[in-house]
Amino acid sequence: MSMTLALASSLMILLQQHLTMFQMSLQNNFLVDDAPKIGSILNRILNQVDHYFVYGTKTDALNGANPVNTGGVAVRLFFRTPTGSFDQGIIVAEASGSKMLLNYYAYKNGQWPTNASWTISSHVSGVQFANSTGILLAQLTGPMGEQVTYAGASQ
Repeated sequence: MSMTLALASSLMILLQQHLTMFQMSLQNNFLVDDAPKIGSILNRILNQVDHYFVYGTKTDALNGANPVNTGGVAVRLFFRTPTGSFDQGIIVAEASGSKMLLNYYAYKNGQWPTNASWTISSHVSGVQFANSTGILLAQLTGPMGEQVTYAGASQ
């Protein structure tokens, strides 16, 4: 009987350790899996940008009004084409139900789309853009409050 109790208590301890390690891996999932992917996508986009402006709201970014240096939720990007004209895009953090999405809108045929062209990430709980140093900073906050900041500059 005492052997069974000792074995059962050992199994309970192992189960508790396993659950603790599993919870820790879930907490670090954003930093380990999602943040590097988001950083790679942002890097690919920003390497092609000629210039950009940071905006406090999606509406301001769409209208090109009231740019800010810090605390922005949207960044309007200008890509120079071979003909010398510019293509445009917007990266914006916006709520969708209970989720926060980091979306990309591509300016096509003289107008902005109603819906996002594609979603960069649905695993962020907050995004802030800033340009107070002359370098675009994108601070991403994960679902467990973890933060990572990416920096990029236009060409």
